[in-house]
Amino acid sequence: MAMKGTSDEASLPDIIQLVAQGRRTGVLSVTNRKDFGDIYFRDGNIIYSNIVNSKFKICDILVKANEISKEDADRVIEMQKADNYFKRIGEILVEEGLISKETLMKYIKKQLEESLFTIFNWNNIYFNFEPNIEPPSDLEIVSIKPEDAILKIATRIDEWDLLKDKIPGEDTILTPRKNFDISVLENRERKIFKLANGERSLKEICQIAPYTKFEVSKIVYILINKKALLELGKKNTRKDELMLKTEEHKNLGIAFLKTDMYEEAIREFKTIISQDKQNAEVYFYIGLAYHKKGQLKEAGNYYQKSLNINPKNVSLINNFAVLLETLGQYNRIEELYKKALSFDVKNKLLIANLGVFYFKTGKYEDASELLSETAAEDQKLIFPLAYLAEYALMENKIDNAISFMEEILERKKKIPDIYYFIGKLYLKKGDTPKAEENFLNTIEIDSNYINAHIELANIYYKRGKFTEAKEHLSMIIQLNGEEFDSLFKLGNIYFKERDFENALKNWEKALIFDPNNTTLRKNIRLLKEQLKRK
Repeated sequence: MAMKGTSDEASLPDIIQLVAQGRRTGVLSVTNRKDFGDIYFRDGNIIYSNIVNSKFKICDILVKANEISKEDADRVIEMQKADNYFKRIGEILVEEGLISKETLMKYIKKQLEESLFTIFNWNNIYFNFEPNIEPPSDLEIVSIKPEDAILKIATRIDEWDLLKDKIPGEDTILTPRKNFDISVLENRERKIFKLANGERSLKEICQIAPYTKFEVSKIVYILINKKALLELGKKNTRKDELMLKTEEHKNLGIAFLKTDMYEEAIREFKTIISQDKQNAEVYFYIGLAYHKKGQLKEAGNYYQKSLNINPKNVSLINNFAVLLETLGQYNRIEELYKKALSFDVKNKLLIANLGVFYFKTGKYEDASELLSETAAEDQKLIFPLAYLAEYALMENKIDNAISFMEEILERKKKIPDIYYFIGKLYLKKGDTPKAEENFLNTIEIDSNYINAHIELANIYYKRGKFTEAKEHLSMIIQLNGEEFDSLFKLGNIYFKERDFENALKNWEKALIFDPNNTTLRKNIRLLKEQLKRK
């Protein structure tokens, strides 16, 4: 189950502990509406974290720490790209003999802690937890207990709160005091002392120092107190250089878009447009944000602006066609898909979408041909299989429909809706045991899937397996509240089990929902008479 909310409703440590206690797997996205970060969990432990536009990349950290050279970092990154990201960067670094496995794990953990520390310092956050999401396979992961991370970060935050008002601003230029005796400094202090050359700001020193921002800030505080460093004023920076770069706005916009924060996404993208009015990609993203927001006219306007600048943008043409379909404007859709395919003739998504369009407009044979082609040639696409299953049902070919739906499960496992639908198909076919199996699979993935509980309650009730039927009927009431059918059946079961008091209790509750039910009234009257005679 997904979770979302704000820091007014729950603190970040509380949310993390809730995920940990539930041994959940997934990603917790966090934003203060200016920055955006992700915290990944597996079985309740934190395994990875990243911040959009951050410098917490493992190669950058290793270069800063002088563990590897910039040239070696660039080389292994190119090796990873050439291998289509089959291996993680760390794996390549160890294989190439550039670092040991122990050193790698030390810095991966450091990378994770720095990312978490930054996120924990954000105020007025919005969070969104999506279950069963894993980090990209090419990234380095560790496993740390959330309670250990929270305790360590809380201690650092306390230190930071005491420190942050006592150090210079990030744009302050620092210079070494003339004739200062560096022999009185510790090794880490000497390194920072030498980086403060009278030209670099504190921010620039943090960027090149082999330590974290927090560590550098502590060292600078010590050096200033020792009269080793002096402040030279603020670094002159043009206004446009203080703004986030275009790429940073785009990255933030995309992150906001992925978590349904459309206003924030549009804000980031429009900042780019204010400086670059010919950026077709950003017009497309703005259109996409309005599309997802349901402002279809605005979406169409921005899609058209993007198309005017870049008429060969295949993704844009595809989205424009989907938008027109939503608006019921079918006259241009086939033309748009065929235009896109003229630029990218092997694009399976486009072919599948054209097949769906044919299906929705009644061209079933054309649709079936295109959908079958894409389903066979692209294992990642599953929606063509759903439409093929629907077409098979239209032709009363239940076995074919089941086969298509089961293939979806082979490609993308643990989808409760698919298991439930297959269960319904087996019921239609008259194969109750297979239906039961699929309904049980449904609630194994999602224990609150009420329709599966309803079907299982019916199956067990008809079979006379009353213990199992009671379990599912009780769950239905728990999830959906009391209603006639569940209460009536529970009453019947208790009656058959000779638990007359509970039978009467459930029947009387059922009668509230259907007071004119003569059968039920008769049952209640006879049972009351029987109880009186005892």
